[in-house]
Amino acid sequence: MNYSAILKREPIYFNLYGNWYKGKLPSFVNVENTITTKLLKDNFEEIRDEIIDYYNSNRPGFEPMYVPHNYHNINWQVLNFYGFTLKNIDNINKFPKLNSVLKQIPNMVGAQISVLNPNTRIKAHISGSNALLRYHLGIFIPGKYPDLGIRVRTENKCWEEGGVFAFSESHRHFAWNNTDKHRIVLLVDTVHPDYVDKKTYLCAASLAIITMKMFTTKFPRLKDIPIWLTKLLFNIFIIPFYFLFFLQEKFGIDISKIASFLKFKKR
Repeated sequence: MNYSAILKREPIYFNLYGNWYKGKLPSFVNVENTITTKLLKDNFEEIRDEIIDYYNSNRPGFEPMYVPHNYHNINWQVLNFYGFTLKNIDNINKFPKLNSVLKQIPNMVGAQISVLNPNTRIKAHISGSNALLRYHLGIFIPGKYPDLGIRVRTENKCWEEGGVFAFSESHRHFAWNNTDKHRIVLLVDTVHPDYVDKKTYLCAASLAIITMKMFTTKFPRLKDIPIWLTKLLFNIFIIPFYFLFFLQEKFGIDISKIASFLKFKKR
């Protein structure tokens, strides 16, 4: 299936109004011949060693993954480097080899280490956009399917150490780890080549949506506002993120702390 041709026919999708994605994107995208896959595979051993060494001595530095609307799973933990181009400089500086690879990835907008503790299942969810791709690089994979895996729509896949696959988070997906060891993968988000000219908008819009979902988590009654008001607020929330991007790119300012309001509290 020609992923590029499909995207050219589809409008940009965000999971903003509780609307499910109804496009024609495949569950998993063929990224075998992309520059991103080559970079991750060619540098796998150094990336793996850097991540494993850090994880073994700094597990408390990993935080539970935040998912809006009061879903809390302390056994799904992450360490963030880039979030829709917002940089976590403190974490980035601890991974010089990994970051040197990330900076070479075309249209990279997000990167984090994701850990699933033993006997953990992630709740099914939808996020992201059809114009974004999420790559998975297997770092430490303690088992095989069906004890370990990820399900995107109706398809199942298991990670392999040094292996790479990608999917669109606009599809409903979840993951599980029924082994007695931690599963560790590197997640890398990129903008699909057909939407490179929309990169800043995609990042600003994604952060605006996350912020709005944070507010509705804190104040559940906001979920009941009419769609026209949701759209208006969405367009208003985008504006400050354009300004933050400008500060980051123009002056090299670490705005990850400025943007910390995206979390009402640590989880």
